[in-house]
Amino acid sequence: MSRIIIADSLSRNCDLALQVGLDWAAKLSSEPFVLHADKLADYETLDSVFAHLNLEVHQNYVQSILDANTNAISEQFKRLDIDGTDIKSESRSGDPSDILLQEVNTDNVELVVLGHNTHKGLANLFLGGVTESILHKSKHSILITKNDKADAPKKIMIAYDFSFHCDEAVNWALKLANSFNAEIHLVNILPCYYQGHHIAHSLQNGFNDAMEEMINESVKSVEAKLQSKVEELKSHGATVIGKIVLDKEGSVPDKLNEYVDENDIDLISMGSHAKGKIAELFLGSIANKMIKKSNVSILLAK
Repeated sequence: MSRIIIADSLSRNCDLALQVGLDWAAKLSSEPFVLHADKLADYETLDSVFAHLNLEVHQNYVQSILDANTNAISEQFKRLDIDGTDIKSESRSGDPSDILLQEVNTDNVELVVLGHNTHKGLANLFLGGVTESILHKSKHSILITKNDKADAPKKIMIAYDFSFHCDEAVNWALKLANSFNAEIHLVNILPCYYQGHHIAHSLQNGFNDAMEEMINESVKSVEAKLQSKVEELKSHGATVIGKIVLDKEGSVPDKLNEYVDENDIDLISMGSHAKGKIAELFLGSIANKMIKKSNVSILLAK
């Protein structure tokens, strides 16, 4: 059985991630695993503190921290009215980034669920700033939860650019649409920014006319390709709306977020390069801005 890893910092910011992760696991017939990590229980971190104490004292201290964390997870389940009887959970010693990545990058993981701190942004998600590392280094898809609309999404937007990196975003959207009876919005942002656009309304000249004609031709070409993809998704039984949005301002993330707000989208599904420098560029330009700016949860599909 595939697993959904839910990162739990034991803070209120992770309550939503816990609830959404468990609900998705039930809908997708996956096994949830709630994982907490504590650097204060790490032997290497504490080595200098316990340098003059014997190993037994050291071990007892570490174990007491882990036991306290385990009890805190149980209390969190009770507070959220979650029956944790059959839910596997664990608190481990070590750096949260390292601990989470070790578990995340095992082969049977389907999804990683992270919370979002609206006050501190991405810098302080899973126990002190490991989200950026997870985004870049996880070989599996990541869900960043922002509100409870992700718990049972009814409208899912795929940010679609026709590249193979969007294939997993499409696959996830189809899977979720089937599980939650959701509507899919296949949205392509067509960049058509050019310097003359800003004065086109007041200055008529051959350059502006030529550029507008080129844009119109591009729209026709992309519309045909997008409609073909819409029909393909419909053949899987999904309800699909295809939409091309012109970007004459030079900001793809802003246009995507405008569509989200105007169409009451519950979840965004985006493709991602899996690794390397390309991933850093991608996350730095489009996905990273969407994660920071969007008001709804984002599934970064890999």
